[in-house]
Amino acid sequence: ITINTVPGAAHAATPGAYQTTPVSYPTGGCTVLMKINPSQVGAASLVYSTFLPGGDDASGIAVDASGNAFVIGGIEEYVLPLVNASQNSSNGVFQSSDGGSHWSVLSQGLTQGGQIALAVDTSTSPKTLYAGGGVIGDPDYIVSPGYLFKSTDGGLNWTLANSGLEQVVVISIAVNPTNPSNVYVATTGGVFRSLDRGATWSPLNSGLSSAAVGPYDVYGEIFHWLLDLSVGIFGLTFDGETLYAGACDGVYTLSPGSTTWAPTSLGVAVRQIAVDPTTTPHTLYASAVSNGGFKSTDGGATWASIPLALPVFIAVDTTTNPSTLYESEMCCNARSKSTDGGNTWLPLPAPNINWGNNDPFASIHIDTTTTPSTIYFFSFHGAPHYLKSVDNGNTFTQLVWNMQSAMPAITSAALDTSTTPAMLYVGIGRPTGEGY
Repeated sequence: ITINTVPGAAHAATPGAYQTTPVSYPTGGCTVLMKINPSQVGAASLVYSTFLPGGDDASGIAVDASGNAFVIGGIEEYVLPLVNASQNSSNGVFQSSDGGSHWSVLSQGLTQGGQIALAVDTSTSPKTLYAGGGVIGDPDYIVSPGYLFKSTDGGLNWTLANSGLEQVVVISIAVNPTNPSNVYVATTGGVFRSLDRGATWSPLNSGLSSAAVGPYDVYGEIFHWLLDLSVGIFGLTFDGETLYAGACDGVYTLSPGSTTWAPTSLGVAVRQIAVDPTTTPHTLYASAVSNGGFKSTDGGATWASIPLALPVFIAVDTTTNPSTLYESEMCCNARSKSTDGGNTWLPLPAPNINWGNNDPFASIHIDTTTTPSTIYFFSFHGAPHYLKSVDNGNTFTQLVWNMQSAMPAITSAALDTSTTPAMLYVGIGRPTGEGY
């Protein structure tokens, strides 16, 4: 029999047990596997007892004719070895060079799962990739510090590049397009900057409020933290060399050469910022989730509301005139587009699609190398987790997942349009840190 219990309960491992001590996470659970002799009663009936490593969810057990026991379930940490695996990782980064029809895994060296943030530096050859996140335990607790990985060979091999980031979880990554040696990350401890392509990191929080910086060492509910929006920095977006940050208390700007953030006049929680560079001045769009959407035509000096309910992500297709905006909502499975600068929005079709609610990992990416542009929607909740449109959003199809695994949960995505065809990257893995 298997029992999901808590450490400290009246269970003990017998001599020769696979694991003699319980493994506990903030959820407090652990699993015990026991062999019972039904002809005996009391303590004498216990033939064998062991704790199982890595989690608190044993959902099934079977025993073969030789007495070997097989247990299936979920684990909180990736502590069990893989044997004859059809896929060598339940997490990692995957790439597609054909618009999502086929995928290949890029996980060599990625020793942590659940990539919450991805970024591509297109100035190097091969391309430099960054992947960051934090290991989080069900239900949504961080059970180890965050991390940032870097690849200098297009994702084939990854190395840890988080010197100075050991106690924070990486939420967003932005590479300076003019000086790509300068890389910025939004974390659970504010903004950090690297001047050497990720070799070392230091805080860059001057000018940010204490709420925006948040607690430096967070061991809490990251998923709910991303939904709550009451503390922290969530999105980083470059417009030229000016960096914008969406925070719990508004939008901040970091001017070129400055080391001090300046608040804009928008004082509501903002998840993400999009830029339309085809207008003069450039137009900024802010997804403020529970406060709707906002736009600024003067670099953030003033903001006007746009009619959106719960936008979590906004993207701009600059190949149309005027630019076309696409957005995804936090709830209600809603997505829409606007062709008039956000003044009006047209719902996008979603036949037989359940995207789920409350998705802080949703994102939109636009491939402007195709005609018309290809629109990608990604989601962590619901299924399918990724859709694309090749006809300006009039119809959508599900991207094919050719890997030998179940459909993964998308926790991040990045698009490299410096090549033809464009290269699509996704970070997968349950951000709750579970492996199966």
